[in-house]
Amino acid sequence: MTDVVNEDFDAFTDEDLDRADLLHAASGVVQFATVVATAVVFLVMQHAKATGAPA
Repeated sequence: MTDVVNEDFDAFTDEDLDRADLLHAASGVVQFATVVATAVVFLVMQHAKATGAPA
C-alpha cells in the first residue's frame, strides 16, 4: 500500500486489478438485489396496510 502512496502504481498486477473489478461488480449486484428485496417488502406491507390485512 505504501507503493501507491509513493505513486508507484505498477505495484499492482493485472490480476489484482481484475480481482478488484470483480469484487466491485459483485458488490453492485448485491446492493441492487438488496434494494429490489426491500422494495418488494415495502410494497407488500403497503398493500397489507391499505387492505387492512394483517402483516
